[in-house]
Amino acid sequence: MTKLLDHAVKVAGTLPDDVQDEIARLMLALAGDDKEPEPVDPDHLDAVLEGLEQARAGKFASRAEVARTLSRFGE
Repeated sequence: MTKLLDHAVKVAGTLPDDVQDEIARLMLALAGDDKEPEPVDPDHLDAVLEGLEQARAGKFASRAEVARTLSRFGE
């Protein structure tokens, strides 16, 4: 383990349990070892299912559409 990662783990260990769990889930996802899917907030379920259906149908935003959207946020 690198010194930086070791330091990050020690700092994370001082945080509340729920924050530690969130950091652990993010680390596992980044390392490709996340076996469980993230829970979907029931308020967002319809939008998630719609997005999955659009992806299955190959309906993706063009580069121009993405650029226009990002420009609204100063990107």
